[in-house]
Amino acid sequence: RQSDPETTKLFSVKTINTGYEQVIPEWGISVLVEQSESPGQNTDGSYGLISSSIEFNDASKPWLSGVSDVDEDSLFDWISVGVAINDWVGYENHTPYESMLDATWAPARLCSNNLWGPLPNDLTSQTNDQYPIAIDAIFGNLVNLNSVDIVFTNDKAKWTRCPVLEMSDDPTQSKGDSAITPSQNGIDGALKGRLRQSASVNKEGEAANWPSDNSSSSDENDPNYIGAYGMGWFPGYAINIETGERLNMAFGENSMKSFENENGSDMIWNPTSRLVDNGPFSGVRLAGQHFVFVFRNNTIRQNEVAKILFEYTFFDTDDKRMPAYDNGQFSFTNLDASQPSQSELDYDETAIAVYGACMWVGFPLLEKGYDLLETDATVKLRVRKPFKPLGVKDAMDIGEALTIGNDYWVNSGPITHNGDTLYGGESFEAVTTSITSLNSETNDIVIPVINNSLPLYSFNTVGLEALTDQNSVALNQLGNIRVVPNPYYAHSSYETDKLDNRVKVINLPETCTITIYSINGTLIRQYRKDDPTQTWIDWDLKNTAFVPIGSGTYLVHVEAPGVGEIVLKWFGALRPTDLDSF
Repeated sequence: RQSDPETTKLFSVKTINTGYEQVIPEWGISVLVEQSESPGQNTDGSYGLISSSIEFNDASKPWLSGVSDVDEDSLFDWISVGVAINDWVGYENHTPYESMLDATWAPARLCSNNLWGPLPNDLTSQTNDQYPIAIDAIFGNLVNLNSVDIVFTNDKAKWTRCPVLEMSDDPTQSKGDSAITPSQNGIDGALKGRLRQSASVNKEGEAANWPSDNSSSSDENDPNYIGAYGMGWFPGYAINIETGERLNMAFGENSMKSFENENGSDMIWNPTSRLVDNGPFSGVRLAGQHFVFVFRNNTIRQNEVAKILFEYTFFDTDDKRMPAYDNGQFSFTNLDASQPSQSELDYDETAIAVYGACMWVGFPLLEKGYDLLETDATVKLRVRKPFKPLGVKDAMDIGEALTIGNDYWVNSGPITHNGDTLYGGESFEAVTTSITSLNSETNDIVIPVINNSLPLYSFNTVGLEALTDQNSVALNQLGNIRVVPNPYYAHSSYETDKLDNRVKVINLPETCTITIYSINGTLIRQYRKDDPTQTWIDWDLKNTAFVPIGSGTYLVHVEAPGVGEIVLKWFGALRPTDLDSF
């Protein structure tokens, strides 16, 4: 039923904090809403994880799987959750996240920075002498996780321009151009987690003319689109399903010479199906380490707690906070200048600006016997998120007059208004016409809101209504008719004593005729059913003359007038009558 929201309003009897299902009998529906905790918080052992799944458009072509995490295995322990050596302290109980899609996807915060893990060690070390900042300061715990869909497709119009990150832990062994990299770090290749030191490619895999030409292009068909080196195309896209935003992404490659046969240095997302080759260490392959990284829109200033956790202020400027999908420009700009000295392991704020927005990491693997992108695949990662205030109109800038009495939502804070300090994600009612920014930002500061900045959703019940006289549905239900037990071996649980032989024909329609034949077509028994309260009939394993049938195969024909008919096979092995107790 549809109603005009301007004239019909229903109010909940209780708040969402209590969890309440409100029945609306005049519309024939009920609504259950309750407040939720953020990811990482725990009330039921899930720590906010709802589900993880993968769907293939053609289920007969499951070409995509992943490298599964294995605790305390030097090769495969890439998710650092639990109590194993080198697991992240404070996350011992977050093991639900260690089993996502058979331990092939995980939150970036819980990933490893070890030899074969996806995270760069110099950014995530908990004991860095120069910059003793915990890893929580980079990733912000798990609170900032969003539910996402990651779609893999061969439709190139939907591909994502993104950085290609070096996964080799040894920059002296990773591929680089000697004319370029010595000026940056005095070594051959890139540090782990930084831009691959190879020419960028277009969607066809054609390389830019780098390093002789370091210019960038604004034409997405050019190999040097966004940047002349370190940029490739992920074959698909990622969507934040909570906001509808398209997200920035990245993928990894290990460009060491031993990974060449695993497509580790071609700037293309093309994992192989090999994990190891010729030995447990020297033969490590890991499908070329084509990790997939998914970043959130990080433009909203963090709340006061996060500000305290970050003991530096570079996130207070919008050029250090990743936006929604921008064709990889933010990542390239920050990672382009991000190549510290390997000997000093400088704490690199430009790289942290990128990794601070990273939510999810996947470790893909091509299934043996299949080709990449044989059919579209969608990875679905779902987490709980609490209801919170939202802004839904065009943002206002510093200098624009507020309307006294109207509600506003802080998009980029902190700001002050009427003497109060407000952070991103908070809302307020304007009591004066002005606001003041507490950092260098002047654009998109606050957003006018509706519904008092509270979440506002719309839904309909189209397709959910009850239908009657649907013959196609009734016809499909004929397939649920069964003779049980089948086969019958001298006994069924329906029988009450030694002289009782009984099977049932179940899931019958209200009106039907059940006819039982021998395998050669001889009529054995017939029943007529016309009872809306009963969905089965009993057969006492006798014929029309009430003589017990012999063992063998029988045909059960069910005809429902106006619907259709179905024929079932049934086999029974009859037991001899036992009269010893009489």
